Amino acid sequence: MDIQVYDAIKKGLKDHFASLNLTKSYNPAVVGFEPSNPTYPMVKIDESRNIPYEGFRGRLERVANLGYKVDVYAKQQVGVSKQDVARKIAKHCEDYLQCIGLRLVSWNYIENDGQNGDLYHIIMMYNASYLENRQTILI
Repeated sequence: MDIQVYDAIKKGLKDHFASLNLTKSYNPAVVGFEPSNPTYPMVKIDESRNIPYEGFRGRLERVANLGYKVDVYAKQQVGVSKQDVARKIAKHCEDYLQCIGLRLVSWNYIENDGQNGDLYHIIMMYNASYLENRQTILI
């Protein structure tokens, strides 16, 4: 089980959004845990599974089954709906994560999330096989 791959994926997602030069409405804070004072829009990425399979590709190759949960939160912006903001951010997340080899398994949303019902919340689940010896995701 390689515990550093999560940090690399989170950093890569942050760098991906930084390289897009998005307007403030579509530029999310990328976090690994929900901060005490969150700013929106926000992308939260959690590692939900990192299980090694020792004999999967022979004795010399260790493979781990990785799982990630990506939460996209957005509020209403001036002239832009919260659904539009969240869906565009989710698309940028999907573009990056699929590019590095993660596969989208599930996509769901919660229309009126948050304490006041003012958030649009998209939940995406990804998985991948990770070659531990090569430190790369199997594409």
